[in-house]
Amino acid sequence: MLLTAGRPLTGRAQGSFRPGYLVRPAGDTVRGEVDLRDLRLAGRQCRFRPAPTAEVTTYGPAQLRAYGIPAAGLHYRALALPGAAAGSAPTAFMQVEVSGPASFYSWRDDAAHYYIATASFPLTELVQKQEQVELEENGFKRKYEETKSIYRQTLAQALAGCLQAQVLLPRLPYTVVALAQAVAAYNKCQGQPGDAYSIRATAAKLRAQLGLVLGYQNATMRTSSDVSNYNVDFGSSSGLTGGLALGLPLTSLSRQLTLELELLYQTQHYTGTNSYASSSGNGYVYNANYQADFSYLKLPVLLRYTLKRAALVRPFLELGGTLGYALRLQTTATTSGVGTASYLGDDYRHFQEGLVGGLGLEFDLVKNHPAAVLVRYEADTGWINSNNISSRVTHLYAQFSFSLTKQTSR
Repeated sequence: MLLTAGRPLTGRAQGSFRPGYLVRPAGDTVRGEVDLRDLRLAGRQCRFRPAPTAEVTTYGPAQLRAYGIPAAGLHYRALALPGAAAGSAPTAFMQVEVSGPASFYSWRDDAAHYYIATASFPLTELVQKQEQVELEENGFKRKYEETKSIYRQTLAQALAGCLQAQVLLPRLPYTVVALAQAVAAYNKCQGQPGDAYSIRATAAKLRAQLGLVLGYQNATMRTSSDVSNYNVDFGSSSGLTGGLALGLPLTSLSRQLTLELELLYQTQHYTGTNSYASSSGNGYVYNANYQADFSYLKLPVLLRYTLKRAALVRPFLELGGTLGYALRLQTTATTSGVGTASYLGDDYRHFQEGLVGGLGLEFDLVKNHPAAVLVRYEADTGWINSNNISSRVTHLYAQFSFSLTKQTSR
């Protein structure tokens, strides 16, 4: 939906609201709650409500001077992007990374953009780009990708007169942290403490989470084949599973998205029966009892979407895949009139793949240490490595996880 320049949009849409403020064009500040939106939306709109029960109003950059969420270290100013027509309305909410005699901003569309401005240096984008260069060597022409670090020359002009900032520039990487450090060094040269003007709080950064996982699984296994004696319903196996979990926030895409990696150990024990007629046609029926004992290392890889990042109880959905490696694959078939042998010999596959989906709730069991309860369903490719026999295993998990890493912001 497009934002109009003269009239804000109102509604009651849900979001992740945090205490914040907005500054109107006249300069007056209004306190209330601001929706902690994804980075791409934050640069285009501000969703604000003066109270938790009030309607939500959506503002565009032309309707405000600034807005922010102080506790999260997020502050935005409405500015015209370089290249916009002189005197035109602000075209973006730029995130303030450093504020002071020199101000450093970031803004995101399909990529991250960085900007610098001082009292004597207009708002200018800090640019790094790749160019193709053609060189001739020994009579052969070759093309190379060359990185043009134009941002260093821009900073050299904007931060002129400060030796502490200038010495950083020749090898300054194109990252928000490095660029902010150079700007803060300039501000310190102007008699302003660098830390006092670096207003992007560390609390605004979602940290990777290392945690423990303990769960209960129920697995169901069945094999099928054109050969009747290989059609076995092994029934179900129940038991504990547990291991380690690593959550990696994908804040460059969305504050709601996390990449979840787990390393789990689990065992499975099955028993099954089958009856089948003799292939000789003598009418004899064989009765067979089967037993299977497996142990696996599982590596689920999932995208988790948290619906309400700032709430006390935070529902989430997750979807992804899993890789499994069998540490133990042992099967036996005890058949009447035949005896006991390994089911299929050793025609097994130690690696398996699967699809996983789940839903759950996240909460703080201990302050700033997220915990979660979830249910998860998995279907995998099984353990048989045979062209004419297939195995199917489905799993239902109930899990509890606890983060060992302190999380300072959501």
